[in-house]
Amino acid sequence: MVLEEIWRQIYLDDETIMRIIAESNGVLEKETRPNTPHHPHRTLRRKKRRRKYYVTMIPNIHKSDRGNFYYRVNLVPQISKQGVILQKRKMCDIRLKSKSLIGAIREIKKRRLRRKHERHTSRKMKARSLKFLSKLVGI
Repeated sequence: MVLEEIWRQIYLDDETIMRIIAESNGVLEKETRPNTPHHPHRTLRRKKRRRKYYVTMIPNIHKSDRGNFYYRVNLVPQISKQGVILQKRKMCDIRLKSKSLIGAIREIKKRRLRRKHERHTSRKMKARSLKFLSKLVGI
């Protein structure tokens, strides 16, 4: 069996557990949380969760750890009345093809993604418009 398939099994003997931990290069560890009768844990678990971390380059434009740029668009606006949220805000990250910040701003203008953002929001964008951002970058 492949390592990915083996460590997901619920019951393993101690020799197999130690071998898999050694082969995992520090990714897996032995499960130490207490079991409950209706929900037994597996014998091994990952040490860290795999997450995507984005770096905000300029407002609404994020860069992933792989170097891809994303433009954040508001799909559904948040509606609240007297401090009570009636409708939650829904956001969407649109992947851009360009690999540089200048190219990302050009692509946003070319694809008219800002209009898509403004169509679904009840508020106007602040002074961080693309014209302001393009002056910042030097386009």
